[in-house]
Amino acid sequence: MVEHPCNGIRVAQLPSLTCDISYSPRRGWLYLCWSYMPDYGTNANIYFVRSTDGGLTWTDTLRVNDDRAARMHCWPWMEAHPFTGDIGIS
Repeated sequence: MVEHPCNGIRVAQLPSLTCDISYSPRRGWLYLCWSYMPDYGTNANIYFVRSTDGGLTWTDTLRVNDDRAARMHCWPWMEAHPFTGDIGIS
């Protein structure tokens, strides 16, 4: 577990992992997101990767939030819709 300050509060950052259980073509894909602040400053971002082979390989890391200002994005949670497989991250 990685801990870092988030707006003056010490936060335990835990990743969110989900699996597509829908009957879409993406059934069985794994999705992982997490918050990361490399400089322990004022800018934490949410990142995302996907695996289509049961976790053997993963895509390149994508940043989820698109703002450029120094903001704290903490405690991400993710879910794959059980019917469509669409992903939601909050």
